Amino acid sequence: MKSCQSGEFINSYFVKVISELKGFAVYMMDTHGIISSWNIGCEQIKEFKKEDVIGEFYDILFPEFLKEKNIPLLELQEAYINGRYETRNWRKKKSGELYWAYIILTKVTDEDGNHIGFMKITQDFSKEKKYEAELIEKIGQLRKINMELDNFVYTASHDLKAPLNNLQGLIFNLEDILGEEEKGKELVKEVINHIKYSVEKFGSIISDMAITAKVEAEQKEYTEQHFAEILEDIRYCLTNEISESQTIIHENFLEPTIKYSRKNVRSILYNLISNAIKYRSEKRTPEIEVSTKKSNGYILLEVSDNGVGIKKEEKSKVFSLYQRLEGTASQVEGTGVGMAIVAKIVDGNGGRIEIISEPDKGSIFKIYLKV
Repeated sequence: MKSCQSGEFINSYFVKVISELKGFAVYMMDTHGIISSWNIGCEQIKEFKKEDVIGEFYDILFPEFLKEKNIPLLELQEAYINGRYETRNWRKKKSGELYWAYIILTKVTDEDGNHIGFMKITQDFSKEKKYEAELIEKIGQLRKINMELDNFVYTASHDLKAPLNNLQGLIFNLEDILGEEEKGKELVKEVINHIKYSVEKFGSIISDMAITAKVEAEQKEYTEQHFAEILEDIRYCLTNEISESQTIIHENFLEPTIKYSRKNVRSILYNLISNAIKYRSEKRTPEIEVSTKKSNGYILLEVSDNGVGIKKEEKSKVFSLYQRLEGTASQVEGTGVGMAIVAKIVDGNGGRIEIISEPDKGSIFKIYLKV
């Protein structure tokens, strides 16, 4: 008799403890998922009072997008078949606010093993979910920084070649002029001015490259860049190449500016234009057209040429590091780094690249810059 009384006392005490338990939402349901009990933890986490939910089907606690997938019934079926169902998913408070929940749904049976209902325990894991999302975001930021640092290394060995070559050519010219007294001081001054300008541009590139090593927050501080101004800078850096090849460059900037890293815009344009000159056709005067316009949340930068074009089977190599195209490419000076830089910049900033090309007719590079 005492044992029976002791058991009843323990059961009633257990029910009292569960009903007053905080931090855990614990409630009972019948075999059809109708709520029959509701503890204090349920009111804290879910905001519903007893009178709001007792007698209601428990899908009242689910967001609509889960109800549309029939998740409440599927959970009950899973718990009924396996005796237990465990998950992490979204749940809805009385206010309509969603929270990330850790959930255990257990099948309840009597002493004879008959199914008499379900018990559900829920914890609010919103803070953990937030920390997880923040961690994923930080990982993404670190990957982007790493990509930019890689870009810095590649750019350091690539973009600086043009001003250095230009300086070297100017110095040779100066030596020739100094050896001819009749040409006088005017030509010397002219060459010296060119050298000074090239040195300034050289310093500007180094300053731009230094920005890459800054933290992600600083990289987002993009300023307004003018395509025409950057193109003019590139024209000057490629003066010898443009002159020797007699390349004609057209521009049509329907969207004249973009908020972006100057170094990145310059690297994209420089590599596309210098490649168009390198891979020109000997059958015709090289022509390059550079244009911009708006396109569904992007600024579309197009660089088209009438050069040798790209074979279909070689398009996949264009943006691969250290990959060179066959045929004419073997005769063209370069390291196969430039277009890999372009791909890294565009991909790292949420953009994309498309290539339209046909052998012996030319290529169109469509660069979608995210704004």
